[in-house]
Amino acid sequence: MKLAIALLISTLTFAGVCETQLDGYTLSDVRAYDEGDATFFNLIGEGDFKMTKEEFAANRIFNQWDDIDESYEYCKDAMRYLEFSHPTTGEEFKAIYTIEDSCDGGNSFGYITKIDSTDIVAEIGDSEFYCPSK
Repeated sequence: MKLAIALLISTLTFAGVCETQLDGYTLSDVRAYDEGDATFFNLIGEGDFKMTKEEFAANRIFNQWDDIDESYEYCKDAMRYLEFSHPTTGEEFKAIYTIEDSCDGGNSFGYITKIDSTDIVAEIGDSEFYCPSK
């Protein structure tokens, strides 16, 4: 029972973070800050992101294809990360997403975590942030 309550609280907490701070925004809303135009997020850092084949296969966002080996080969050098904070709450997040057509067909996808966690709080589809519960 305690475990069920803890999981429910965790789910509600992450859904609340997503719905109040991330849902409906896009990767461009974070990148705009780099150009001095951000009104939504503050860019902390960005760069290439590397994931092992084992991490790729274990990740529910990236392990959706039948042939993990082939998918990993197409995507292993096609990922980036953005670290950013929400302008009013200061909450910090990390987005991991795809950038190459050979991996994603021209529609960046990935996920967002709190910067100090590996728990997914939002997903990225076609560069847009959305809550997993939706």
